Amino acid sequence: MRTGIVTQHANVGSGRINDHNLWLHHDYTDSDNVTISNAASTSGSLILSCSDSGPHGMTGRAGFIVAVSGLGKAASYVTSSEGQNQQNYALSYRTENSASDSHIQWTNAVEPLNMRDFTMVYVFDQVFPGNGENTFFTSLNNHMDGTTDQTYLKLTGASGESGIIEHFEFGLDIHAIGFGGTFIHRFQVQCKHNDGSTATLTTSYPNAVSWHYVVNAGQVNSAFNYVTVVGKSDGTCDFYIRGVKAMSQSGFFPDETVKAGAVSHAFNNTVGGNKTATAKVYEYMVFDKALDTQELYDIDWYIANKYKHTKGRAFARQDERNICLNDNAEAPGCTQSST
Repeated sequence: MRTGIVTQHANVGSGRINDHNLWLHHDYTDSDNVTISNAASTSGSLILSCSDSGPHGMTGRAGFIVAVSGLGKAASYVTSSEGQNQQNYALSYRTENSASDSHIQWTNAVEPLNMRDFTMVYVFDQVFPGNGENTFFTSLNNHMDGTTDQTYLKLTGASGESGIIEHFEFGLDIHAIGFGGTFIHRFQVQCKHNDGSTATLTTSYPNAVSWHYVVNAGQVNSAFNYVTVVGKSDGTCDFYIRGVKAMSQSGFFPDETVKAGAVSHAFNNTVGGNKTATAKVYEYMVFDKALDTQELYDIDWYIANKYKHTKGRAFARQDERNICLNDNAEAPGCTQSST
């Protein structure tokens, strides 16, 4: 049974996720959504596709798979106890000489997505280069690369078409700081407007500290994380880490849409692109609405409940909402179940 967001995780806090305007939802935690390259060996197999739990049927598909070698522009599917709350995930990784970098793509729905009325939520664990994740792929001579910019999600428009952006992109900005082979990793969102101008918003910390080691909402960024980006009606971009607003910039988004029929991407900026993400990706959602404060709280509680995540804004406001995780008696002020 395909459970997805409507049947499996509908009741969250005081609201329902499926009451909101869902435009796209690729949920890798639900194995029924995922088609893999080797049905006999689920964990570690390449992901051929992930169905869309939203209403528009935007199935994500791997760039390509070479059946003989098992190589392909695809992420690996991991079903193990290593995921947050033992959830399954897509492991996106860069391979040696980019022979088999991860990638997934889909065709944008006919329904327009306006940059001044949308919300993106991305749930993931950052993967450090060389911390053991590549042991799944030793036969492919893979390595994790932490020295190149990474794209987690790219929504595509068109070049030079009135009322349509060129692209929106969320990922990591990575650059050398000039000594010892040290690289700084920073969250970044970009939107390239129809007129060719590009708005960029990047996390910036004192003394050029990498975002890995900065604490947001109770944990360092390299721990289990989710990022939310909201495009508002006046063009403001609000950027949240674990539900807590980290950045905001006015005039960031134009009154323009993505292009229906264009191909958008996850884990990379295009098929065979050079911006492969190294991350454990649980799911990503795009809403064709700038979610309001209450609706963003609903997202917080959806993630808190599903992933048993006891950090972030949901728990920071525990005393106000008086709602707790189903089996978390230790939460401060917990007197009422969320179910």
